[in-house]
Amino acid sequence: MIRTWSLTQAINFNVIVVVYFIALRSQFSASGFGYLERGYWSGNIDELPSYLYNQTYEILLFTFKDPPIFLFMFLVGFIVLGLNSEGRKTLVKLTLPIGMAMLLGVVGLYPYVGARQVIYLTPFLFLIVCAGFDYVFRIDPKMVVAFSVIILMLRVYAIQTVEFLRSTGIQNLRPLIHVLEEEYVQTDEIYVCPAGLPSFRYYFNGAQQNVLYQGEGEEWRSILEDALATPSRLWIVWVGQCGNESTYTDFVEARREIELRADDFQASLYLVP
Repeated sequence: MIRTWSLTQAINFNVIVVVYFIALRSQFSASGFGYLERGYWSGNIDELPSYLYNQTYEILLFTFKDPPIFLFMFLVGFIVLGLNSEGRKTLVKLTLPIGMAMLLGVVGLYPYVGARQVIYLTPFLFLIVCAGFDYVFRIDPKMVVAFSVIILMLRVYAIQTVEFLRSTGIQNLRPLIHVLEEEYVQTDEIYVCPAGLPSFRYYFNGAQQNVLYQGEGEEWRSILEDALATPSRLWIVWVGQCGNESTYTDFVEARREIELRADDFQASLYLVP
């Protein structure tokens, strides 16, 4: 058993060393992405409590949108785990990574903020919450309290899901594609600027063989040049993330007529007849 454990730890150590040198070595400093700067403690002792609180709370809010309910179940799980020796061992294992993340931010070795901390620390928070739910399930056979807490937690996520589905996002292609599908014929060609491809592929139900998906960088000019040289009708789908809209329209207008067929939030549909 000791040999198996030792071999496992040796493999883990070597994997960590490899990942460190190929991906993490340059990140153990206060430089880099600007938003990570606040992940390091300023060195002022008066700001240490607020630093630890604010950064921990931000990580908490990323996953748990209703902190009071979460904190209640977290507290229950924390207390339950601390009541016996086995639970305390588990608690140490779950809280040690969180403590290490805090310490690295305090000594300026790694930012205590950002997506990486959320990915690494959220599972440990979940497990402590699960210990709280486990205790509530055991003392409440009919699970009235447990289900009430679950419903209270889920209501926030349900509301946010509905709001997300109703939002237009950073671009709204749906009404444009509705117009395109009504007027599109098999001989037409469609050019979609690169940033609009994911949404277009998802929403467009028409034939895909005449869709010009290429166009990264300056390649879009040659793609459009070739398409405009044919007698076929050409549809152009533009979204805000592709850059200046007039860059595309001016390029086309210098060669053929172009008309705006539909537009919405950060999205436009043009037809070259």
